[in-house]
Amino acid sequence: MDHLDRPSLRRLENHATTVVTAQGTSDLLRVKRYRSVHELRWDGTCQVGPAKVRAFEVKHWGARTRTDVHRGYNGYLIEAGRYRIVFGGDTAYTDAFRRIRSSKPVDLAIMPIGAYDPWIHAHCNPEQALAMANHAGAEFVLPVHHQTFKLSNEPYREPIERLLRASGSAGIASPSVKSATNFISRSDSACPRWTLGPVSKMCAIFRHGNFTQSRRAAKISRRILCAFAPLREKWGS
Repeated sequence: MDHLDRPSLRRLENHATTVVTAQGTSDLLRVKRYRSVHELRWDGTCQVGPAKVRAFEVKHWGARTRTDVHRGYNGYLIEAGRYRIVFGGDTAYTDAFRRIRSSKPVDLAIMPIGAYDPWIHAHCNPEQALAMANHAGAEFVLPVHHQTFKLSNEPYREPIERLLRASGSAGIASPSVKSATNFISRSDSACPRWTLGPVSKMCAIFRHGNFTQSRRAAKISRRILCAFAPLREKWGS
C-alpha cells in the first residue's frame, strides 16, 4: 500500500477502469472517476472481467505516515482462464507463498528483489524472492522493485546480480538485464533451469552454464499476455 502514488493513479483515471486495492485505502483514490473500486482484505476475492483476483497476506505494512497504520497491504493471485499470476507486492520473506501452490501451476510470479539493506524486515532479498516464487510453484519470475529509486544501501545493480547468481547463471554475460521486462524461469527444482529474456520475445536459457534459446518460454509469455488482452482493452491501457 505504501507504493500508492496519487499522481500515477490520476493518470489511470477512466470510467472504464476497475481498481483493486487493499482494505482501508480507497480514500486515497478519486473513486468516482473509475468504473469501480474494490477493497480487498486478506483472502478476499473479486471478479474483474475474465480475471478473478484474490488478496493474500504478505509481510510488510500499509501506513503512509505514522498515524494511518489502519491501512491494508496485499499480495494478489490473478487467475484468467488457464493462466495464474502472482503479484508479490512489497514483502519480506514469508511462508504465505506456499499456500498459493495448488494442483494448478502458477505461470508468472512478479516478485520484489530490492531495498533489503537495512530493511530486510520489510523487503526480501533476491534469494528469498526466488525461494518464495518456488514455494508458489511459479514457472516464470518477473523481478521488480529495483534499479528505479535509491531506497536503501545495497549497490544499484546488486539485486539483479544476486538474483542471477542464485539462479545458477553466474558468469553468463547478460547485458539485457536492465529492467522489469526481463524474467527468470524455473522448470524443475530437482534439475534447475533458469530463463532470462524480455517478455514476449525470444528467451535465453541458462542450464548449468550453457546458453540456449527457448521458443517455449517465449510462447508461454505471449500466451499469458494474450490471456490478459481483454483486460487491457477494458481498462483502456
